[in-house]
Amino acid sequence: MSFPFHYTLGTTGLEVRLGPFVVRRIPYWDIEAVNIGFSLLNEHWTNVWPFKFLTIRRKSGWLKNFVINPKDRESFVEGLRALVKGARR
Repeated sequence: MSFPFHYTLGTTGLEVRLGPFVVRRIPYWDIEAVNIGFSLLNEHWTNVWPFKFLTIRRKSGWLKNFVINPKDRESFVEGLRALVKGARR
């Protein structure tokens, strides 16, 4: 099974990739919280499988909840939280 979206922790923000292209980026300074689970009202960039969702709460924007499902959710959360903690605008 192929997963169209891949998620990377870039130098300035979380990147959603479709093949070699970055289709969405959230700067680390704009991330308010990172939570395991799913939020109903959201902007989602998820693959069909696995159903292990991660909700990123943004400080700005109309839809503040951003949902993804990285393959190794726990280590992704750990890395993302560390980068968010040290981020500045």
